Amino acid sequence: MADFAATSLGPPGRFQQLIEELVAQHDREVQLLKSENEQLQEQIISVGIDYAHEETHGLKLEIEQLNEEIRRLQRGGDPEERCMEHPLREEAAEMLSGPPTITVDCLEELPEVRQGEVEPESGRGASRTRVAPEPLELDENSKPRLSFLNQGESPRESPERESIRESVELNRSVSLSRAVSHEDQLVVVRAIAYAVQLPGSTLPGDWDPAEGKLVVTVNCGEMSGDIPMKAWGEEGGEVLLHVPRSMLDKSIPFDVQTVGSAIRIGSGRMQLNCTRQQWILDCGGFLESEIHIEKATTPAGMRRTSITTRARIIERLEKLFDVKDGAAKVVMPADLGLAMHNATLLNTRSAKRQSAKFESRLAPEDLDEVMIELKRIHQKAIEKIRKAVHSQPVLSWSSFVECMLLQDLPKFSSGHAALHLFIVQRELLGDEMPATGTSQALLMAYEKAKKPVSTSQRWVSIVTALSTAAIIVSFAFMGISLDTDPDWPGWIILDGICAIIFVAEVVVKSLVLTPSEYFFGRDCVWNLFDVGLSFVAVTEIILSVLFVSAGAQTRAALALRGLRLARMARLAKLMRMPLLEELANLISGPSAASAHGRMMAKLQADTPYVPCDCEVIALGFRAGVQTVSQSTTDRCGYGDYYEFKLPDLDGDDDGMTGMTGMTDPPLPPGCKLHYMYGVEFCGSVFGCMFSIFRCMISECTSKGGRSLTMIFSDGFGIQFDVFYAAAMVVVLFGLFNIITAIFVEATLNGLKENEVQRRYAKAYESNYMTEQLAKLVMTVSTQVQKLRSRTALPAILGLSSSNSNSSSPGALQNGEIYLSEEEFNQLVRQPDVRLILNDLDVSVEPRPGIFEAFSTEQDGTVSLSELVSGLMRLRGDLHKVDMVIAQMSLDHMQKQIGDLKKTATNQRRKSRADRPVKVKVVATRAASKIAMPKAIAASENAVSPGRFL
Repeated sequence: MADFAATSLGPPGRFQQLIEELVAQHDREVQLLKSENEQLQEQIISVGIDYAHEETHGLKLEIEQLNEEIRRLQRGGDPEERCMEHPLREEAAEMLSGPPTITVDCLEELPEVRQGEVEPESGRGASRTRVAPEPLELDENSKPRLSFLNQGESPRESPERESIRESVELNRSVSLSRAVSHEDQLVVVRAIAYAVQLPGSTLPGDWDPAEGKLVVTVNCGEMSGDIPMKAWGEEGGEVLLHVPRSMLDKSIPFDVQTVGSAIRIGSGRMQLNCTRQQWILDCGGFLESEIHIEKATTPAGMRRTSITTRARIIERLEKLFDVKDGAAKVVMPADLGLAMHNATLLNTRSAKRQSAKFESRLAPEDLDEVMIELKRIHQKAIEKIRKAVHSQPVLSWSSFVECMLLQDLPKFSSGHAALHLFIVQRELLGDEMPATGTSQALLMAYEKAKKPVSTSQRWVSIVTALSTAAIIVSFAFMGISLDTDPDWPGWIILDGICAIIFVAEVVVKSLVLTPSEYFFGRDCVWNLFDVGLSFVAVTEIILSVLFVSAGAQTRAALALRGLRLARMARLAKLMRMPLLEELANLISGPSAASAHGRMMAKLQADTPYVPCDCEVIALGFRAGVQTVSQSTTDRCGYGDYYEFKLPDLDGDDDGMTGMTGMTDPPLPPGCKLHYMYGVEFCGSVFGCMFSIFRCMISECTSKGGRSLTMIFSDGFGIQFDVFYAAAMVVVLFGLFNIITAIFVEATLNGLKENEVQRRYAKAYESNYMTEQLAKLVMTVSTQVQKLRSRTALPAILGLSSSNSNSSSPGALQNGEIYLSEEEFNQLVRQPDVRLILNDLDVSVEPRPGIFEAFSTEQDGTVSLSELVSGLMRLRGDLHKVDMVIAQMSLDHMQKQIGDLKKTATNQRRKSRADRPVKVKVVATRAASKIAMPKAIAASENAVSPGRFL
């Protein structure tokens, strides 16, 4: 290559070639930085010059790297090494009396940039480099000028240098030379475009309306912004401009242009702060839009985290949901719950947030309802379509963001769903929530429902809790006192404490709620019931103190024990607990049609569990037996010892009738058979509980097999019958059915949960596959660019001119990436690609012939879509049934081909039989002059005997 350069170009030409290569590389870097700068233009405007200097630091580093590359080319180290590395460097260094100087003139308004001295080699002058902080778009008087000057050479213009200057020019609309002063105020101007109508004659001849796009450029003062047509719709496309107030005008000009070619089609003017209407274009059409000033203003120099509220909201949501790829992201209830948890933590850490105490805990079923409601709202309010909403609570990321950006989102729903939507939107968006009157009303209602309780309500809650605890403790003390030292004075003290709590409850509630409300209000029945129980408790304590030394057989003692039995009525107060209220509603649902059903619901709600129900019945039996029975085992013995005799038809004189009247041997004086069985099976609370449990679930007999139910019924009479029947109905028909219903409900909920989890798993698998395929496409695109950049690098440096990336079969065609077989094999060997293929459950090895499995066009290339489609067909393991299916398909195809071949052969034979045969007769003469005619038949198509012409 050095010989070729030496023969074709002189020393100045070779140096100019080297410089042009450097300039081309610099031009590519500037174009890349220009595209990045366009995204930061609005931030630079709102922040000011100081922020612009910070943002341009990255560009300075890029330009310094280019300068370092030029210095390396200038110095190059050892002369021999320079010659071996590139012969043009040595010749260029010999031609120059000093290193070249790169000068980039900047705006005078920008901060002064430090200038660095480049130390030349021995005997050579210094080279000074001044670099602009950022490739900003400037006006004509302040365009950057890039020139390459030799030492002592005056600058001169050339077409090459003119093209270099044009390559680093930027848009004039973002000129920092017109930056506002700190005293002026930036005003946010919002322009929204909805629709445009243009005459067909104004469109360019080669412009296709189906593919072409339009853009509306709004010029507000010295600022301008574009609204692309693809963003238009019912909500409209918008652009925000931060304009100094001094530059505002009542009439705002705008232009309608084509995207890419920037051909101006029409222009017009809009009136500032006017509602949505149609503005006439000079070409004869109109633009439906509006433009107004936002209420919030930003002083100059104040740093803004984002240009628009919409951008800030989207940025916040992406942070909460940890969104990597919005196109492949879907939102499920679990994601929503995690995001709300993250938002709560974020709001808690924020000291300035006034709504940090807002409670946002929603149940999983509420989150499912919210997702389904959001899907319905998106179809109704945004897509404007009417179709059945799918029951699966999954929503795409773009649809979810659009729903969150809706003003008055709760108004699209009603009831608890509206409140849940408000809670979700309020927690996720925070102070950026687009709140209006409806949202504020919901906020006030929610805060009112969650407001802290007052002191009086707190006292009512305390005495209610103490009363409930006293009921349970008193009930437990009653059971213990029946078996353990019934005459201990300590029981009276404990009962007195419980009685004081009951009386305190009545006094506190009557004072807080006022006597009229307490005795004649909504809960007057329950309150009167509390007063009665308190009176009974006080009466019991008084009698216990007065007759503490009375015998067990006195009337006072019997009355006292009757009052103790009345303690069980206090259990009815437990119905007012939230758990038992729900249980009463559950029981009273099927039986709500009758008063008896409601009464049974209350009775069953008093005993929600089998042990508690057994304890209640056992306490009743135990207290009754202790009160009326003096038959002990030591004096009377056991009931099974006595045999029954047939009763006397005329009865007996002692008043005993029935089966217990006559026994063999006779009963001792004062002993009764039902008392004896009562002492034997209900002599203690726990023994009585076990006996009742036996009667509920299995047999209710004595040790000798006698029926205890009939013995107690015959002995105690109607009182036992009523009590026993009521208890059995409560337990068997009430409590056991509730337990069965609970198990059935748990089973159904489990099945429902499994179905929901299955749908979630299916949606997650679909989402996961979408994410992995998107990741595969991005990885393949990146790897292909790297592979092709390595191939194109020698051509860029001038080391090779035979190969070109444009001639590669894998070049881009209509936006599709086409891979050659070599590129395909290299991609399959890449570790990143193999990891993604393993996640997709695809096993592909770079073996011979594997490329043909993906190439369907047989043109030596495979497109990216063909690659993805082929990989999806290769998912999963190979099974024997797959081979059988392929073999059966192949056999079926061979059979069809054989049938077609046989049919074609038969048709060909039939057509030959129907066609006539042409025969030519040729006369020949022998060389011996003996004439012998000879017929030679030449068949042109087919031979058919018996037919001649």
